[in-house]
Amino acid sequence: EIYTTQAAISELDVRFFPESGDLIAGIDSKVAIKIENYVADPEGLSGAIEDKLGKLISSFKIYERGYGVASFAPVKGEKYFAKFENDSKLYALPDVQAEGYSISKLHKKNNVSFLVSSNTDIGLSDGDVIIHSRGQLIYHVELENDNKDSYALKLDTKELPNGVSSITFFDNQGIPRCERLFFVNNDVAETSIETGKATYGKREYVDVDFVINNTEALSYDCSVEVFDKSSTQGTRPSNNIKSWMLLNSDLRGEVYDPVYYFEKPGDFQRSYLLDLVMMTHGWRRFDWSDLSQKRGLDDLQYEREMGLYVKGYVRKFLNKKATVKSKVVLTSLGQDFSQEELTTTEDGRFAFGPYIIADSINLIIQARKYSNKKDKDLIEEGNRRVRIDIDKPLYVELDRPIFNDGGGFDYEAYKLYVDKNRNAQAIKDQYHSMEVTLSEVVLTSKRKTKEDEMDEIVEERSVYSEPTHRLILDDRDRIGYASVFDLLRKVPGIFVTGTFPTQSVTIRGESTLNASSTPLYLLDGLPVDEATIRLVHPNEVLFIDVLVGARAAIFGTRANTGAIAIYTGRDTDSNTTERKPGIVDVIVQGFNKNRQFYSPDYSKDVSAVYEPDVRATLYWNPYVSLTAGEITSLDFHTGDNTGTYQIIVEGIGEDGSLISSTKDIIVQ
Repeated sequence: EIYTTQAAISELDVRFFPESGDLIAGIDSKVAIKIENYVADPEGLSGAIEDKLGKLISSFKIYERGYGVASFAPVKGEKYFAKFENDSKLYALPDVQAEGYSISKLHKKNNVSFLVSSNTDIGLSDGDVIIHSRGQLIYHVELENDNKDSYALKLDTKELPNGVSSITFFDNQGIPRCERLFFVNNDVAETSIETGKATYGKREYVDVDFVINNTEALSYDCSVEVFDKSSTQGTRPSNNIKSWMLLNSDLRGEVYDPVYYFEKPGDFQRSYLLDLVMMTHGWRRFDWSDLSQKRGLDDLQYEREMGLYVKGYVRKFLNKKATVKSKVVLTSLGQDFSQEELTTTEDGRFAFGPYIIADSINLIIQARKYSNKKDKDLIEEGNRRVRIDIDKPLYVELDRPIFNDGGGFDYEAYKLYVDKNRNAQAIKDQYHSMEVTLSEVVLTSKRKTKEDEMDEIVEERSVYSEPTHRLILDDRDRIGYASVFDLLRKVPGIFVTGTFPTQSVTIRGESTLNASSTPLYLLDGLPVDEATIRLVHPNEVLFIDVLVGARAAIFGTRANTGAIAIYTGRDTDSNTTERKPGIVDVIVQGFNKNRQFYSPDYSKDVSAVYEPDVRATLYWNPYVSLTAGEITSLDFHTGDNTGTYQIIVEGIGEDGSLISSTKDIIVQ
């Protein structure tokens, strides 16, 4: 329920917040006053602080959003009350403390000043003044042992981080005695959004220019959205990237309409009201006992995430509990072929990363028992008799649901949204009712050959395009062969020496001086050694490609003597598949799956001209890169719906600074 000055004043919920915790006798104090569920009229609501005899102590005014502040020096043993115009009820202020500590703040355009005061016998002796923001220590001073009852401090706001900061006084025992929150807004980056005109017609081309005005040429990762304002709740969003990351996320309780405080940078009234928000929402977010002992970032339950990791451990082949120190190789099968190698800890643990992965990526992990010997001594089959276990992704379990159930739901806005979507669907249905059903259409295509299917497998798993020779196998070809090397005898130009299981291969005419005569082996696109090929059974092989000369050059010097690519019939659908002992396939899910937002271009897409265009969102792009001082242009077409549309750009710079800007256009 919302109250105004014409409503029942006596029913107001009035709350008082002394500036740094308590009213202290003899120390000039400010008291923030907040009237819950109250919207003041344009002239404000006048009030006064009186003592128990009705004597006027201080006057104040309640401004927009129900905030106000009163200043006075309380007297020991006195009781104070607030009284509002046109209301006879008295509202009691907190009791006056005989002794204590206080912090008062004065915020100007380019600096912020603090006065720490005390009326105790020892004053501020041997105390500490600490300022911090989100766990980062900004300022610390140890006061001298001279019984001072006040300490003044003045700081340049340009040297302070953006957002909520806190100043706290600790006594000589390290106990926090008083604290004051304050807000700093150092945003020098202003984003301008320019369009060719303010009003557009239906299905008209719109060109938008974005410019970030900043003294430093910083780059910003941004998102851009253009949507119908009438289809959303209210006339503007109640939160944006600035209001959440700089304000709401650091305060206890929800701040009403936080975007209001960021819409007009430098506006005195909004800055004044924002300071009252700091006074009324308290400081109970931080555990000072850790920060004061410089352990603010120790023992965190969840570490900061820099990207995705591929973690796991290596254990003995037949013993699930016995881990083994190993060398592990991770191979990426994406467009850019890459490999990484590391040695596990003594208990077999390994972790590759962090990676910034979009969509998903196929990886192959190989492991072999660790040895101090040279690599050529590690290719024996026994060294690969291990198993690799991949850790499952960790998810944070929430104690409560993210979304509110119940109160505060705007049914009118929801009804408007449903009605607009119902009307849009009705228009589409009317259009599709005019469609004509064609007679049967017969499509013919060439049936895929076995060679075509092999080419698709190669395209999916490897990087070359066409082999020099290809050996396609059927069940009869595999009968009587003990190894893959026996199958390779069928390929022209391949020489196999030795007997199973100690066979080796050379390729005719492919040799280089002082280089190994062993060709590069690929198993389902992954480079492996000859010992791994010995473990592959002929029944698992689909086909074999041999590449020599220029066609093997794509693999570099590793394939100077040629390359042999062997493809098996393994299942690639599961996230983790054990191929052989010591080798597993892993599919790592990325952060997001990129999908391009549909935005028709009526100058080119003729097929879309006759389709009704009732989109509420005309444009959405979460990956827009802006650079300060440079113009970045985007374009889109309006639809068939008229009304006011809002362009929103939000982002974060490489230095952590935030930008958020809006512009309205009209479609008629």
